[in-house]
Amino acid sequence: MGAIMKDSVKTKAQLLNELATLRRRKERLERSAAKLKLTEKALREIEEHYRTLAEISPHSIVVLCDGKIVAVNAAGVRLLGGTNPGQIIGKPILDFVHPDFQEIVKKRIRKVMKDQKKVPFHEQKLIQLDGTVVDVEAATVPFTYQGKPAAQVVAREITERKRAENQIKASLAEKEVLLREIHHRVKNNMQIISSLLNLQAGYIKEKDDLKMIKDSQSRIRSMALIHEQLYKSQDFSRINFSDYVQRLAVHLFQFNQVDPNLIQLKMSLEDAFLDIQTAIPCGLILNELITNSLKHAFPQGRRGEIGLGLHPLKDRTYQMIVRDTGVGLSPDVDVRDPKSFGLQIVTMLVDQLEGKMEVEKEGGTTFKIIFKELKYKSRL
Repeated sequence: MGAIMKDSVKTKAQLLNELATLRRRKERLERSAAKLKLTEKALREIEEHYRTLAEISPHSIVVLCDGKIVAVNAAGVRLLGGTNPGQIIGKPILDFVHPDFQEIVKKRIRKVMKDQKKVPFHEQKLIQLDGTVVDVEAATVPFTYQGKPAAQVVAREITERKRAENQIKASLAEKEVLLREIHHRVKNNMQIISSLLNLQAGYIKEKDDLKMIKDSQSRIRSMALIHEQLYKSQDFSRINFSDYVQRLAVHLFQFNQVDPNLIQLKMSLEDAFLDIQTAIPCGLILNELITNSLKHAFPQGRRGEIGLGLHPLKDRTYQMIVRDTGVGLSPDVDVRDPKSFGLQIVTMLVDQLEGKMEVEKEGGTTFKIIFKELKYKSRL
């Protein structure tokens, strides 16, 4: 009988333990339920927050699932030409895509859905409900809608921007035509001046006077070549100066009727693009130095060569070289205080370029000029 009572007591203790365990479990479940409610509330608040953000966003947001629009914000409704979401939701997105962009949009949506990678902003055209065509920029990102793979499109209308861009392009095209015409007319006017000087030369008997006329023609031609090159160029602010040097040298050899069997032309030219403010003084310097070599370095049929060099250095600095293997400068010539008009022009133009000039008199004459491209100076 005592053993039976002992077993009954143990059973009662076990029941009490189990009851306590159940109570603790209940408390834990209640706490978990309370946390779950808080979490659900927080999720609802977050969802509502993002829904509000989407609705007030100035960008259009459209959610696509199986190629159809399943969600759209207020900006998206306006972009697609509707007044309420009911006019938009359920329609295939391609109903709103311009025919020229249908294949492109299909590929982009497939890419997003298949690779789960976003497609950055790109330009395209949409057709609104009333048939109006608008320009937009749209980006597409992978999305999940009600547990199904979807795509979210963020778009913004750029019709006014495109119209402004087209107006700017048209204006620039007009200005390019005008600049091209200006350079063409400047070149033609310089050629007219040169022709007038040529006519005037027919009435001049004095050799020194005739020489001045010819020198002026050569200088005018060196400047006209720059405007001619700018007229043919796609960039009206700069010219390929190495091409210009070649054309100028060939012109001067022809203008001075040089026998190529006696005097050879050697050139070592690297690409250098200079603006017109720098190119014109450099062209005049080359004109004077090459002409001086052709006229004075090779007397009485002497053979030799004229070398031209153009080398970019650093920090938009360039080296220009004119050398000849002729008789050399007279010992009494001081290049820093020259008496001849041609060398005076060279010295003045080197100063204008804020450059440095070195002269070597061994084995002929070599002029080395280092200069920087001039900064643009406003005419206003």
